[in-house]
Amino acid sequence: MPAGMAWMRKAAWVLALVVASGCESPSDPPPDDESPDVTELALPFEVLGAPGASRTIAFDLDEDDPALASGATLALTIHNIVEADCTTLQINDAEPIDLGDEALPFAQAGGEIAQGVVEIDASALVSGRNRLVFSYTRQVAGISGFRLLDAALNTEEGEVPLLVEGALIPVSTSTEADAIERGRRYFREESRDGGPTCGRCHASGGEDLPYFDFSDHSVVERAMFHEFTREESEDIVSYLRSLDVPRLGKVYDPPFQPGKANVTSAGAGLVAVLPDDAAFAAELSSAPLFEDVVAWDWAASVDTHELAAPIQMPTWFRWLPRELHDEWFDDELLASEAALDADPSLANARAFMDDAVRRGKELMVLEGDHHARIDLLRFAAVKLWDWSRKQGFEEPHHGFPDGAPPYPYEVGFAFFEALKEGREIEGGGSKVLAWWWLQFVVDPGRGHSNGVRPLNYEDVQTAAVLAGAGIAQLGFIHLLGSWEESRGEMVAEMGTEKGPVRLLDSMMVSMPALQREMVIRRFLRQETVFLQGGGALTELHHAKLAIAWENGCAEIDSAVRASIRAAAPEEVQADLSACP
Repeated sequence: MPAGMAWMRKAAWVLALVVASGCESPSDPPPDDESPDVTELALPFEVLGAPGASRTIAFDLDEDDPALASGATLALTIHNIVEADCTTLQINDAEPIDLGDEALPFAQAGGEIAQGVVEIDASALVSGRNRLVFSYTRQVAGISGFRLLDAALNTEEGEVPLLVEGALIPVSTSTEADAIERGRRYFREESRDGGPTCGRCHASGGEDLPYFDFSDHSVVERAMFHEFTREESEDIVSYLRSLDVPRLGKVYDPPFQPGKANVTSAGAGLVAVLPDDAAFAAELSSAPLFEDVVAWDWAASVDTHELAAPIQMPTWFRWLPRELHDEWFDDELLASEAALDADPSLANARAFMDDAVRRGKELMVLEGDHHARIDLLRFAAVKLWDWSRKQGFEEPHHGFPDGAPPYPYEVGFAFFEALKEGREIEGGGSKVLAWWWLQFVVDPGRGHSNGVRPLNYEDVQTAAVLAGAGIAQLGFIHLLGSWEESRGEMVAEMGTEKGPVRLLDSMMVSMPALQREMVIRRFLRQETVFLQGGGALTELHHAKLAIAWENGCAEIDSAVRASIRAAAPEEVQADLSACP
């Protein structure tokens, strides 16, 4: 098992998928001289192409293997199964298993990586060669199949070697200038199926494909899905191979995944994804809001780029738009896109993002089309990822210089507004939180927060509650957000209703009693510093503080409530009158 998958095993859902006994016995395997070519299983194992595409993993059992009496287990880690009735696993001649069935963990609305264990009944196994046939059976929008990132078959005697049966059609590429130019033209300028060109949904020059190490096979299959011939698809591969782009990421590793090994936009890999909220609490240099009041500027010492999180960031597949339509683009957006392509300046990046946000809002407000808005903002995020690449992911700003457009936030905000209207698209609150946590990683604000951009921490806290985030995650967001929104451009808002007072209510409602106490004590200490420095509070500030206290004080012990009031500045003691 690759080291990067170890955490997935630990956090696995263990499923009992019993292949029913009484099925017809499979035919005897062919003699050795008629067996298909086999090779050792190499990961990722890609099942890609049009519906009907399938690939086979084989394994051998001796006639006295205990699995023939007691069965076996098959542990799978799978990427990009998004719904039911589109992917199957058939064990020998047994009835195929729908890997997207809602009873299983593999189907994820956002295409996230998931892991589970299939228990194989002994009656499905035979002495000699056994076969696991993985199939992509039904077309899903924007999907051309799936990948196994890990597979392990175990019996009572231990792990059984897995083999790949049958070979993929070799991809023929060329370094000839004519082939490269044809591939460039096919990628950037031509469409075979009436949809957008390849370069519309990807980085304009295709740089994302080598960067995230898409296989030649995957590029050919996807291009053929869009009705290019195999020869034309191979020319596209020749063009992509000619690009001077290092293969730093992996197609299945989420860009910017935070962790100690986070590099460029390739991220720290799946191994950096923490298994749960308790692991995240342990990861923090001081567990927030658990036993004592945390300093107001605690987050100043936290590098969000390297702080591992219990959240899988969106993979590159979730960055790419599902669809694009010409009518989504008005003249202003097309002009700003062309300007950015010609000159990747900060001013052009901001103008392009502003036009994409404006046009996306129009699609949502005027046409009620949340899907269109989300895909348009994904489109913008992909183009701005390429812009960030040119700014230098290895720079201290990680490709997000001061004033850079917060494009992960904008995608998350589109999901958030859909969620507020009761539209759970691709995972709802969890999807929002993943995109916004990604914004933490690359640029959490650095004092530029203004209540709207780059992060509105009141919304982030709401999304985290909706996503079922744990105490450590909620506490961390509050610590980071309250500090970010009290410095830089926000420092003047400390005494108004637009300052950190607005971040109290959801914490006072959603956190346990001890954490509520720590939240309110920390805020009141900073309120004291602000007032002693000559600050003044607005009436709406008082009102928001009173509401937060009233909504959360009942869970706090009466003696503790009294001590909180006694320690509060005189100016706000009346705001804490609830729960006498």
